[in-house]
Amino acid sequence: DALCDLRTQVVQSIPSPAMRLPRVVTVTPPATLPSLVVSYRFYGTAARAVEIATRTRASHPGFLAGREPLELLGDA
Repeated sequence: DALCDLRTQVVQSIPSPAMRLPRVVTVTPPATLPSLVVSYRFYGTAARAVEIATRTRASHPGFLAGREPLELLGDA
């Protein structure tokens, strides 16, 4: 019974094809920049700086390596 319940939950968790999910976009900053600047330049707001630093596993959010590709979430 537990396996059947788990299978049902997995199937229900898969998003429908009609649902638009965010795309992963690769952005390469020309120079070392803070995540605040990358967030503002890419999204138009600095509010997603923490998300960028976390997603890119930056050792310090003030220094995202320049000329290194970053994977960011695009719009859905």
